[in-house]
Amino acid sequence: MVISALLIVRLPPSTIEINPVIDSSFSQIVSESMVIVSLESANTIDEDKIAMTDVIIRVVCITAAVRDIILWRRIISIKSSILCEGLARVHVPNLLARICMSIAGLPMDIATVLLIAGPAYLANTGAMLFGKWLPEKYNLPKFVIDGGKDWRDGNRILGDGKSWNGLFGGAFLSGLLMMLTHFLFFEQGFESKPFVDPLFFANESHWFWFGNEWSAAFTMGFILGFGCLVGDSLGSFVKRRRGLRREGEISSKAPILDTLPFAIMIFVFAFAFFPEQIIVDENFNNSIIGLIIFTPIIHRSFNIFGHKVGLKDVPY
Repeated sequence: MVISALLIVRLPPSTIEINPVIDSSFSQIVSESMVIVSLESANTIDEDKIAMTDVIIRVVCITAAVRDIILWRRIISIKSSILCEGLARVHVPNLLARICMSIAGLPMDIATVLLIAGPAYLANTGAMLFGKWLPEKYNLPKFVIDGGKDWRDGNRILGDGKSWNGLFGGAFLSGLLMMLTHFLFFEQGFESKPFVDPLFFANESHWFWFGNEWSAAFTMGFILGFGCLVGDSLGSFVKRRRGLRREGEISSKAPILDTLPFAIMIFVFAFAFFPEQIIVDENFNNSIIGLIIFTPIIHRSFNIFGHKVGLKDVPY
């Protein structure tokens, strides 16, 4: 555990209590793993105590991993459980320590936010389904948002790739997927990261709770999915202004404009319409920024996969 050693070596003289808690069902191993390291001076660091602390934390991690595999627990939590659950309980009044602990739990929090916002991210897939595949397969009418009109620069306002079918169809799919997410992670909170219920903080007092939890889940998914596609349309608008055009049915290649606008708009809509919900909880602020930064990589990975299995004409 490099970070545990870093915290001990770099901190000023103090008493550091390290209590690596994995979860409530693991309390016996945790209670046996508490280590108190007393550093009398920065020049008299006890290397043996540091080594012992590192060994004990490693033992707890390995034991937790074996336990998770035997009990079919979520494997994704094995690596980060000791970081986000253990180091978060290192009580040290030191800014560097808090920064290190925050960084340690960041991958898990990013995964959590991605799963919560996942239905909205997949609105683009719904837009392809309702705006391209279904109309082509069943010869259905397609209603282009810009009506085929050009902007004053002579280029299309948005292009044929943006239709009302895709806009509302994609948002509809996001609503259904948010209902599925709520069903799978029902009433699971922070202790279950990354599998957190997007409606964990929601109740009948919130404006989007129309009769029951399922309408609330659908409404949240629909609005966030709609926000995703609004952002995607804004990206297309900017691409057209830069002279980037679609080549027939193939979209122009602009990885940043194809990803960041829709990712940013998802969270703009989340903060605007769901300010009290877990997706925008203050504990996830850094994770939201991290997820937005990594979105181009995630988006490109899915596009490459879609291209290889024949769902996309190009890998971008």
